[in-house]
Amino acid sequence: MDVWGEEASPLKKWSSYFPDFNLLWEDLTNRLETHLVDQVAAIFYKIWARRNSFVFHNKFLSPLVLIQTAIDDIEVYKELHLKVPSSIENISLQNSVVQWRPPCDPFFKLNFDAAFDSEKRMMGIGIVVRDSRSKLCQELGMQQVIFEGDAKVVIDGVNGIKSNCSWQGQLLDDMKFLLLRHTDWKLHFVKRNGNKAAHSAAKIGMYLENEVVWIEDGPSEVLSAIFFDKQCIPILS
Repeated sequence: MDVWGEEASPLKKWSSYFPDFNLLWEDLTNRLETHLVDQVAAIFYKIWARRNSFVFHNKFLSPLVLIQTAIDDIEVYKELHLKVPSSIENISLQNSVVQWRPPCDPFFKLNFDAAFDSEKRMMGIGIVVRDSRSKLCQELGMQQVIFEGDAKVVIDGVNGIKSNCSWQGQLLDDMKFLLLRHTDWKLHFVKRNGNKAAHSAAKIGMYLENEVVWIEDGPSEVLSAIFFDKQCIPILS
């Protein structure tokens, strides 16, 4: 399965023979724009990581998924590595931006999001569960849970008291019933900045053929978002 032969590959139809890596890298940096060189470097890493995943865990990513996750890695990196503001006013403004907050013990927080590509007719759902120390949850039999997402219309509909007779309204009523049966379940809205980990997971999910569950581990772009959330906790509290 040829990664570099995929439509999204920045090296499609290039010569496949170079006597050593230095000559290959020199050719890449001379012929490609900077953002494409970044993509190639990320794909190099993903190929190495895929080999390790196959050898040690018997898991194998398709070329399309590998390239897409490499591109997503770069997008997340650019989002998370912003320049630090130089003035106190800018720092105050930066701190006012919505970020993920850990739940109070003994609650767990389950962040969720969905991604949809209308052209390719693909959809992915991402779920990230963390505890009060913002660690990924090891147990799935949770009783006290805060569900958090950025689908405001849906969340307001579930938490609201108005009746909705449409087909969507019946689904909202089902969700309301579930919340009533579990008094320690809560549903909260958060803006996209506070839901980045689940959003990254949902984007990856679009390119996975089957459901995948990671415990205390996960794709690098999701873990990067989780690490960023943890870094922001002392600033915001």
